Amino acid sequence: MSAATTAPLQHDFRVISLIGVAHGVSHFYQLAFATMLLIVRQEVGLSYADVGLLAGIFYGVSGVAQTAAGFAVDRFGARPILAGGLLVVGLGLACISVAHSFVGFACIAVIAGLGNSVFHPADFALLNSSVNTNRLGRAFSIHGLGGSLGWAAAPVMYFLDSLFGWVGAALIGALPGIVLSGLVFVHREQLVDHRIKVRAAAAQAGGRPGLALFLQPALLLCLAYFALIAANTTTSREGVEHLLHGNETGGMSGAPLRAKSTEVIRKFARALNGKIVVIGGGGISSVRDAREKLDAGATLLQLYAALVYRGPGLPAEILRGLAAGR
Repeated sequence: MSAATTAPLQHDFRVISLIGVAHGVSHFYQLAFATMLLIVRQEVGLSYADVGLLAGIFYGVSGVAQTAAGFAVDRFGARPILAGGLLVVGLGLACISVAHSFVGFACIAVIAGLGNSVFHPADFALLNSSVNTNRLGRAFSIHGLGGSLGWAAAPVMYFLDSLFGWVGAALIGALPGIVLSGLVFVHREQLVDHRIKVRAAAAQAGGRPGLALFLQPALLLCLAYFALIAANTTTSREGVEHLLHGNETGGMSGAPLRAKSTEVIRKFARALNGKIVVIGGGGISSVRDAREKLDAGATLLQLYAALVYRGPGLPAEILRGLAAGR
């Protein structure tokens, strides 16, 4: 059996706590970076537009680099990559104490963004390989909670600034990342290398580890999910042009695209001929809408826009209606 299957509660508690706190620190730095820019804005001559652009650079680099971070995790292991990310993003915040120009802050944003990009690939690889499979749901929940608490902690930078000045605040704010980096790196036994499990599964299947990674059913289902919910958003404004905000740009969801999404679902279902599950979304706000998607060929249904207007009781209402044959 793998370590993830037999891990005792105490072991799982330590792993979940450590990865949850690490995720919280990543979210803390996401807002702490922008907060520090606001604190030093007047001192170094940044405009609010500059602050927004620098924050955008940080988030943009983080998002774009996540794919590369995932490959790095599979190549070098999740534990050293996570430890390195914590160290880099922590030192990035510390570097704000010596930056005095937009270019300097932009360089920090790029470096810190690269450090921040590793957390999701590394965190989930470690949780999946180190935590008992029966506790993974709790592990992922605590992981998400840790991120939200990290965001909530970011305003402490204003408190540190009032006590120690902005240089002191930047240096003290860097400590959580540096300390956690060391903790993650030394927990070699608790944080299991996920590559061992992947290679073992690939060897058993007689395939190459790299190919087996991409052909895992869970990964393929994730790709299929994003491919088959293409009908839940549209850029068309047909039918809403007369409304107050009908000419705004961007994606639109909800009732106005119900008929179009149903037609797309019907085409998907006909082309796939039952070989892949089709997820029906787009304008579902009633039992009748749900039945329409199912009749078009959907196997599963997705709701989100209607939840804003109908509340969290809508899924149960739809299920009761479908069960009753309405």
